[in-house]
Amino acid sequence: LHPRSRPFLELGPDTTLCANAIVPFLAQDGIATYEWTDGTTEKDFTAYEAGTYWVVATDFCGRVQTDTVRVNVDPATVIDLGRDTTICPGDELTFRVDGFSNYQWSQSSFIDCFDCPEVRFAPTTDTLLLLAAQQGSGCFSSDSIRVRATKTTGTHDSVSLCPGDSATFNDLVIFDAGQYYEVQQVSGCERIDILEFFCLLV
Repeated sequence: LHPRSRPFLELGPDTTLCANAIVPFLAQDGIATYEWTDGTTEKDFTAYEAGTYWVVATDFCGRVQTDTVRVNVDPATVIDLGRDTTICPGDELTFRVDGFSNYQWSQSSFIDCFDCPEVRFAPTTDTLLLLAAQQGSGCFSSDSIRVRATKTTGTHDSVSLCPGDSATFNDLVIFDAGQYYEVQQVSGCERIDILEFFCLLV
């Protein structure tokens, strides 16, 4: 009988990847059990983001081996459109992403260009804006941002006054016909409420 050779566990060297790339790891044969960073126990494992990944492997003789590999992301390949945000009616956002090619912005009636490094974006409804672009050969990156458009349409009401009557609007006592306005802040945006007074003739 020849003794079975002990499998040597090797995940490979640390690596640097493009943003949004994945790294497949495959442990060696001849292992009885595997335990990966996230607790899974398959022979293979896929890393979807930067981080430190390890596996503990136990062979059929009960001997334990471990290996660790660090996955880095090349910062030059990262697209960052920023955090989700809220805008007021009439506001316009500008996004500029340099250093890439083959820009593909999401098709939207609120954007002024679909394949430019710089775009202006003025949504009037809640919209998810996406960008995918290429850097070098085979390196594709993407990001998205959700922009919420604040609804600040004010009220427009009317009130009829009899001669000699008065009404109060925005701490103002009103005796005469006309339009009166009140400006309020709603989620950081201005909202204008209008109250129109009519005088009844008797």
